[in-house]
Amino acid sequence: MNKKMSALIVDDNRINLMLCEEMLGCYDIAVHTADGGADALELAAGTEFDIVFLDYLMPDMDGFETCRRLRAMGGAYAAVPIIMITADDSGQLESACRLAGVTDCLSKPVEPDTLDAVMVKWLGVRSAQDGAAGEGPDEPYAWIDVLGGIEALDTRRGLELVKGNREAYLKMLKAFCRQIGQKEAQMSDYIAANDMSAYAIEAHSLKSSLNIIGAAELSERARALEAAADGGLELDGHGAFFRDASGLAALISGAVEVPGEDDRPAGKIETLTRALERALAAMDEFETDDAVNEIRAARTFSYDGGEYDERLEALEGMLDDYAYEQFNESAARLLTQIKS
Repeated sequence: MNKKMSALIVDDNRINLMLCEEMLGCYDIAVHTADGGADALELAAGTEFDIVFLDYLMPDMDGFETCRRLRAMGGAYAAVPIIMITADDSGQLESACRLAGVTDCLSKPVEPDTLDAVMVKWLGVRSAQDGAAGEGPDEPYAWIDVLGGIEALDTRRGLELVKGNREAYLKMLKAFCRQIGQKEAQMSDYIAANDMSAYAIEAHSLKSSLNIIGAAELSERARALEAAADGGLELDGHGAFFRDASGLAALISGAVEVPGEDDRPAGKIETLTRALERALAAMDEFETDDAVNEIRAARTFSYDGGEYDERLEALEGMLDDYAYEQFNESAARLLTQIKS
């Protein structure tokens, strides 16, 4: 039996990870994710991946250093295709990529056709899936029409990147809404500490996230903040940018709330207990999709009048954000509380 091919995606930006994971899901390969260079090296030490996708700009260990260390591991990693993903479209990184051992480059946001060309070139495989997943007359997709009325958001562009998969687009929108407050606090701290290098990296990450969800104007403003930080200039637009970005997140949050949630049937506590146990067991086997399905299924019921709604929503968000350790700790605490 032939071994199924596998890919590793390395990026500190959760929305970028979601997009790449969704796009690679159209191929018959196993997909693994890492949120930084150190995590990638740890995964690579135990698994021989057939292709690696590396973000260029990451804190602590950038894509170049991660690539050099992967190559230094030898064995399969001496020749494995390593694809650098970068928002730099000037061509200035090409020589540095070659010196670091990079095989090929992709520009952000990654376009489906461009990714397909890379997969054909280096692995000889093509996308086996097109169109919108999760379609059906009974699915609650009214939020698409509501989002279409938000001037700062181009839903057509966001959906185009995920080949019309509305559930994948929704997942990225929710991730943006969860992270924007944290990003503002983090970047304000960098200003206070005069750490413009760290500020530029976070602005670069936000620029990419906003571009992916279809917020082009805000993405350009994040690009301007990144350039200002890199150039040692005043960050005059910081406050206005986050006011508008937070306002967009509020509009999105209001649009994507699932209607009729109060009409959910009552669920037994035993059902919730079993779902949490199965989710934790799935995480022990690194079957994250199974864990997600368990939590989502559990959320279709209301337990004790909705007492656990917020915590279950938070657990699903942790899985969506690849915060697996946090999920395991939080799910275990909730399970203990329910059983006590």
